[in-house]
Amino acid sequence: MLQTRFKGSLVNQRGHIWTAEILQDNPTPYATVAPLTFDADEPITIEWPDTQKYEPIAGATATLNIISPADRTYIDMYQVQPGHVMLRLSLDGKPYWQGTLDCETYEEPYQAASGYTVTLTFTDFGCLDRLKFNALGRHSVKWYITHCMQAAGLDTTALTIHTTLQHTRLLTLTDGTTTLGNWAKATLDEPYIDAANFYDEDGTPATLHDVLQAVMQPLALRIIQRAGHTTVYDTNAMLQNPPATAPITWDSDEQTLSVDALAQEAAIKFSPYGTGDLITTDTATIKTDLLTQSEKIYNSLFNP
Repeated sequence: MLQTRFKGSLVNQRGHIWTAEILQDNPTPYATVAPLTFDADEPITIEWPDTQKYEPIAGATATLNIISPADRTYIDMYQVQPGHVMLRLSLDGKPYWQGTLDCETYEEPYQAASGYTVTLTFTDFGCLDRLKFNALGRHSVKWYITHCMQAAGLDTTALTIHTTLQHTRLLTLTDGTTTLGNWAKATLDEPYIDAANFYDEDGTPATLHDVLQAVMQPLALRIIQRAGHTTVYDTNAMLQNPPATAPITWDSDEQTLSVDALAQEAAIKFSPYGTGDLITTDTATIKTDLLTQSEKIYNSLFNP
């Protein structure tokens, strides 16, 4: 169980109070919560690296530069498993960001016995690369997202979903054949995915990072944590209903307008572990026999 071990606050130049709380897995609460003393130059930095729009995971990194009161005060936190040390950042008393300690980056200077700066690096989705998937059965897309969030130590109650997913249903025609029905909006509770997809032929599971990416990318979903919320949205919805844009004010003699990278050609393929097409290209008729082979394929793709 995570217990608060270190805690400290600082005031930024705009008068807002940032509070950093470091929690560590421990069976009982710590006798005392040690204070954090921040370095004056760059005490807290949160960075969201540039990611392509088609990349489903927009993770962030938080860096704390703190003063070590004694020799190797914080070194034992790097000897635990991923996800067992967490940082919670609050802005003016409200949750803003949280993440787990990155166990691969740590430096301890030797030119002083105390009073030196130590850098602690935390990531929100970074630890998923070091955790293995271990579930079985069929689960909804939302279940996979919350499962990975829980493994990363993120608050699932602060999950916000902005999607307008669309799906079809199988319609049976008078001649007994099946075809695609009308489009309808769907929630992330409706599409189901078999957990067997995330194990290879030898039974070795994929990492939770690969699972989360594989679940979200085909649906054009994207996840990001900021301002106390973990938000899931789909880029297709933003293209269909773009947000309001602010007017451009030209303030110099020379201006340049450019566009982002464009995809001129795209191919969508589907292969349910075997050969053959799921949907024929000429009549849009679904081959239902590919959906009902034993229990290893997408039996509940359309009707979970």
